[in-house]
Amino acid sequence: MSMIKNLNETLQTSEVGGKAASLSAMLAAGINVPTGFVLEKDSYKAYLEEKSFLNENKTLIESFLKKLKSKYVMVRSSAIGEDSIDTSFAGQLDSYQSKNNLEDVIENILKCWNSLKNQRVKHYEEYTGKALTEMAVIVQEMIEPEFAGVLFTTSPITQEGIYIEYIEGHAERLVQGEVTPESFEITDKKNIDSSLPFDPKDLLKQSELILKKYNGVPQDIEWAYKEKKFYFVQSRPITTIKDKIKWSNTNVNENYPDKLSPLLYSIAKQSYYHYYKNLALNLSVIHKYDDRSERYFSNAIGIFGHRMYYNMSSIHNIIELSPLAGLLQKSFDDFVGYQKKNNLNKKFNNIMAKAKIGLKMVYHLLNLSEKVKIIETKVSEYAKLNKEDMTYAELTQSFHTFLFIRFHLWVNASFADFYAMLTHGFLGKFLAYVKLENPQGTQNGLIQAIPNLVSNQPLHRLYQIHKAVEEEKKFKDLFAKDSAHIYEQVQGHKDYFELKELINSYLNDWGFRCPGELTFLTENYIENPFAFIDMVKTYRSTSPENPQRLLDIKHADQINLQYETKLKIRRILKLRPFKKWLSTFLLKVLVRLTMFSISSRERVRLKQAQMYYTFKDTCKKLGVTLAKREVLKDPLDIFYLEYKEINRILSGEETDLSYIHSLISLRKQSIEKAEEAPDNIYTFREDFGLTFFDQDDSVESKDGTYQGLAACSGKVQGKITIVETLSEINKLKKGDILVTKQTDPGWICVFPMISGLIVEKGGVLSHSAIVAREFGVPAVVGIPHITEYLKDGQQVIVNGDTGVIECLN
Repeated sequence: MSMIKNLNETLQTSEVGGKAASLSAMLAAGINVPTGFVLEKDSYKAYLEEKSFLNENKTLIESFLKKLKSKYVMVRSSAIGEDSIDTSFAGQLDSYQSKNNLEDVIENILKCWNSLKNQRVKHYEEYTGKALTEMAVIVQEMIEPEFAGVLFTTSPITQEGIYIEYIEGHAERLVQGEVTPESFEITDKKNIDSSLPFDPKDLLKQSELILKKYNGVPQDIEWAYKEKKFYFVQSRPITTIKDKIKWSNTNVNENYPDKLSPLLYSIAKQSYYHYYKNLALNLSVIHKYDDRSERYFSNAIGIFGHRMYYNMSSIHNIIELSPLAGLLQKSFDDFVGYQKKNNLNKKFNNIMAKAKIGLKMVYHLLNLSEKVKIIETKVSEYAKLNKEDMTYAELTQSFHTFLFIRFHLWVNASFADFYAMLTHGFLGKFLAYVKLENPQGTQNGLIQAIPNLVSNQPLHRLYQIHKAVEEEKKFKDLFAKDSAHIYEQVQGHKDYFELKELINSYLNDWGFRCPGELTFLTENYIENPFAFIDMVKTYRSTSPENPQRLLDIKHADQINLQYETKLKIRRILKLRPFKKWLSTFLLKVLVRLTMFSISSRERVRLKQAQMYYTFKDTCKKLGVTLAKREVLKDPLDIFYLEYKEINRILSGEETDLSYIHSLISLRKQSIEKAEEAPDNIYTFREDFGLTFFDQDDSVESKDGTYQGLAACSGKVQGKITIVETLSEINKLKKGDILVTKQTDPGWICVFPMISGLIVEKGGVLSHSAIVAREFGVPAVVGIPHITEYLKDGQQVIVNGDTGVIECLN
C-alpha cells in the first residue's frame, strides 16, 4: 500500500499528523484548500531504515507533482502530535517554499524531516513535556496571495469576539514575526469595517464553516486571499485560550462600599451561594441533587482589594440554566448596571419548559406578600431578642439565629429582588414591543412615586424633626450649636423632651439605615448619634419642603403618564380592538406588578439592614466577652475571623490562641495594604495569584456627551456639584445637579433639594434610581469615572429619558 496519499482522501491524524488531517477534513467539508499530497509518517520510518526510499518513489512523487498547477509548492511538516488540542508546536518545525520540480521537492522533504531534531523543538519539548518522534510531510500548491493572515475564532487577547491579523503578500513573514501586521477585532458581526482590502464577511462565513467542522473548538486559521477568493492553508485548535472570568462591583458596592472584614465576606460568600441556589431550586431551574452547576453557585461573588465583586461569568451561567435566560440576563444586567456585552448561550427552545417555569413564577408572585411578611416577622423577632444584658449563651444563640435566617430563610426575600428585576424587565420589553416612542423614559416615569415606599419614611421623619425645630425658638437656638452639644442637651434636659422623643424614635426605627449599613466596621447613626445630628443640620440647611407634598405631585404625574401612555398605545394599535384592550390591560397590570415588586424589595432591604445591625451588636458583645477571656486581644478582633472560625470558638472546640492572634494580625495588615481595584475586571481561572485585568471602563465623549443608563425620566439643565461622600453634601445648593459615585439610604435627605442626578455606579433598580424616581429627579446612572470627567460648576443637560449627559461648557 502506498505511503503517499492525496489530501482529498480520508486521512487519519495518527498516520499523517494533525496538520495534514485538518487540511483533508476541510477539503471534505467543502472548504477551499490548495490541492496537494502527503507522505505518511511511515515514509519517514522507511527513509530512516533505507535511505533509498525517496529514490525508489521518485516516479510516484513526480506523478503527484504534475497534478499541482502552481509554479511553486509549499513543503510543510505535519508531525504526529503537532497542532493538537494540548500543544501546537507552532513555529517550531520548518516549512519550505520550493520550485515545482522533483529534485527541489525531495531536498525540502529531507529538510522537513531533519527539523524534528532542531533546537527549537527540543526546547519546546522540555517546556511542554511532550515529544515529537514521527512526521508526515505535506506538499501543496503555493498561492501567490495579495493578502494573507490569521483568524482566531476566539480572540486570544480579550477572549471575546474574533481576532484577525493580515499583511500584504505571503503570511510567512507574519508567522515569523518579521513584519507588524494590520489587526482588528470583531465583536459585532453587523458592524464590520467595509474599507478592508478583502471581504471580511466572506472570511467570517468560511471560518464559521471551519469552526462547525471542529465542533466549536476555537480555531487558529491561516488564510490567503487572491483574486477575490480565500484559500485556507491551516486550522488548528487555539491552545492559549483560558477560562476568562468577568467580575463587577457595579451595584454590589451600594451595599458593601468599603473593604470587607473577613467575617462579613465569609457570611456574604455563603449567603450568595444559598441566595441563588435556593431561588433556582424553588423555580425548578435545577434539581435538589444536581451538582453540575454547583461551581457557579459556589462562586457567585469574590473579592479584590478586599471589596466585593459579582462573578458575572458564574451568574450568567446560572441564568443560562433557565428557559427564560434571554429575558433574565437583560433584566439582571440592567438591575445591577452591568453594561459589558455577553454572548448568551441559549439552550432552551422547548415551549413546555418555558411554560413550566412561567407557572412557577406566577405561583411565587402570588405568594410574594406572604414571603416578605415571613422575613419581616422573623427579623423583628430577632431584633427584639437583642438587649444590653445578654448572657453568653444568649449571644451564642443570637449569632447562630442570624446565620440561619441569612442562609436558609432569605430565599423568601430573594423573591422580592427577583420579581423587582423581572417585572421591570417585562415592562420595558412590553413598551418596546408596542413600539412606543422613548420606551425607557416612559418606563421610568410609570414607576415613579410608588405609594408608601418604605425607603421614603426616613425623609418624612426628618421633616418632622425639621418642622419641630422651626416651630420652637429654643430648639432653633439649640441647633445653632455643634452636634455633640445638641445631642447631649436633648438627651439630658427636660426642656427638649419633645425633640428627644422625635430624635430617639428616628434612631430606634431608622438609625441602622446609613452609609455602609451592611458593613461591620462602619458606625451607623445608633452608634454615632452625633453624625445623625450633622445630617439633620445639613438637611435643614436645604430649606426642605414637605416631602409628602412632593410625592403627591409626582404620583399625580405618574397617573397622568399612565393614562397618556394608554392612549398612545391605542393610537399605535389602531383598528385592532382586541390588541388595544389586551395591551392597555397588560400596561396596567405590569405597572402595578413592578411597583408592588419594587416596594416589596425595599421592605426586605430595610429588614436586612436591621438584621445586620443586630448581628453586629451581638458580635461586639461577644467580642467583649472573648477579649476578657483572652481569646481575642481586642473586642473588635472578632470581625477579623470568619463565621466558621467563630463558631468553633463558641462551640468550645480545641483552639490554638496563638494561631488566632497571628491570623488576625495578618488579616488586618492585608486589609490595610489592599488597593482598590477597578469596577469591572477579568481574571483567568488557570492563573493563580493577584493578577487581574481592567475591563475598559472608559466612557467615550462624543461632542461633549456621555451615555449612561436612563434611571428617571425628565430633562433638566443646570449647574453640577460633585460630591464624593455624604459628609460633603453641604456643598449642594437648592436646584443643583448632583454628581457622585453612588448613593445609599443615608443620602435620602439630598433628593428633595436637587434638580438632577448623575451617578457613576448602579443600575435601574439601585438606590439612586429608585429614590430619584420617587421625587421625579431626572437621573442617569452607570457612567464610569464621570466624577473625573466633569467639573464643579459646569453647565450640563441631564436627559433621563435617553440616559445622555450633554456638557454645555
